[in-house]
Amino acid sequence: MAKRSFTKGWAFERKVAKIFRAWGGEGFERSAGSGNSPRTSAIADLNRPTWFRFAIECKDSESWNWSQVVRGMGEWPQWWAKLQDQAPEGWLVFTRNREPIYVAVPWMASAEIRHDHAITPLAALMAPECDVFLLETLLAAVDPEWFKTQPEGRWHDCIPF
Repeated sequence: MAKRSFTKGWAFERKVAKIFRAWGGEGFERSAGSGNSPRTSAIADLNRPTWFRFAIECKDSESWNWSQVVRGMGEWPQWWAKLQDQAPEGWLVFTRNREPIYVAVPWMASAEIRHDHAITPLAALMAPECDVFLLETLLAAVDPEWFKTQPEGRWHDCIPF
């Protein structure tokens, strides 16, 4: 990966951390070991407070388009698979130039969020099994306090609808 790509990725991670901090307060920071370096073992791109159980992986890349996302093609499914291997409850925050920031949320978590907050995803994907939202819309709809009150293991037990 070129140095420019690393710089772009780090800048996006810092931007996403800032968005999450504005939404949920302190604790959302760029992981020191993020960026796919073989010398590190960070699971996700952002550190997060203990009340927010979802790992956050960030991708700012020109290598995807909506057709690929909807059809489960291109690099996008590989990003999702890697995240789910490392953190099954992970959120994939992604964008590209001149696009808003999106977030892919696993169906189990998304089902509870949609049920409790009457929010509709932009896309419900069968492969991989996730819903895609605008990050801004999702964070505006769900108060951080809601995550703080969820019982341990809730995300494992819910059935998508």
